[in-house]
Amino acid sequence: MFEKIDAKNPLYIATYEKYKTIYDDLKSFAQSLTDQTGRATKKSGKADSYARYLMRLTIFAQRRNPNFILEPTFETLQQLEQLRNLPNFADYNRQETRFPNATITCFRS
Repeated sequence: MFEKIDAKNPLYIATYEKYKTIYDDLKSFAQSLTDQTGRATKKSGKADSYARYLMRLTIFAQRRNPNFILEPTFETLQQLEQLRNLPNFADYNRQETRFPNATITCFRS
């Protein structure tokens, strides 16, 4: 279920176009968290990565539930968190340098 999805993949692009507002909101929020900690000495790409992984997680959630809609709600958060319990999520998360799990945590915030 979990595989590498390149940002040039047509499914990724369609997901990004559909949810661009939420992508931008998460990116801005994640950047504000980075700025608040004051530890970043140079521009961090973490906020961009979180936003990109949110698109990938949305694709995975839609595979499980074709009615899944990415929106800033508790129901959406619950569905994203359910991905953590699926077989191979831990392996995928490790392979992706823990960004999938960190993205869900950021979305929860």
